[in-house]
Amino acid sequence: MNAAMKTLLAALAAAAAGAAAMYWNDPKLGRQRRALARDRGGAAVRKLGHGARAHFDGRAKRFADRAKGLLARTRAQPRDGDFADDEMLRDRVRSRLGHLLRFQDAIRTDVERGRVVLHGHASPRTLARIVRAAGSLPGVAGVDARDVVRATPPAPRLFRRMSEALRSD
Repeated sequence: MNAAMKTLLAALAAAAAGAAAMYWNDPKLGRQRRALARDRGGAAVRKLGHGARAHFDGRAKRFADRAKGLLARTRAQPRDGDFADDEMLRDRVRSRLGHLLRFQDAIRTDVERGRVVLHGHASPRTLARIVRAAGSLPGVAGVDARDVVRATPPAPRLFRRMSEALRSD
C-alpha cells in the first residue's frame, strides 16, 4: 500500500469516528440512542447466554450419560477370580440370542469352560451377528460356530408338528 492510500484510509477512519461520536453525543437524541443500544445489547447477551447454556447443558448431559455407561460396562466386566459358570454363560447367550433370532430353536448353544459352541441353522449374515453378540458377553472366552449350517432356518416346531401330522394321515 502506498502512502497516499494510507493517508486516505486514515482520513476516512477519522471521519467515521467523528460521525459516531456526534451520533452518540447528540444533545437531543444521544441519551435515547445510548439507552436503546444498551437495552438491545443486554437482550442480545442474555439471549446468547440462554442459547449457550442450553447448548452446553445438553453437552454436559451427554457427557455424564456416557460416563455412566462406561462405569456400568466397567462394573459388568468379570474381575480376577470372579467368573461365570458354564450354565450361567449359556443362559446369558440364550438370552442375547432371543433378541437376535426369530426362531430361537434354530440355534442350540453349549458352553464348555467359557467357550460357546453353536449348533443349528443360520444364514451367514445372522451367524455373524450371533457370533459378535455372543463374543461380546462378559465371561465368554470364545465362540465356536463350526457346527452351524449356513442355510435358512427350518420351520418352527409348531409347523414341523403340523406337517408331520399331515404326513402321517
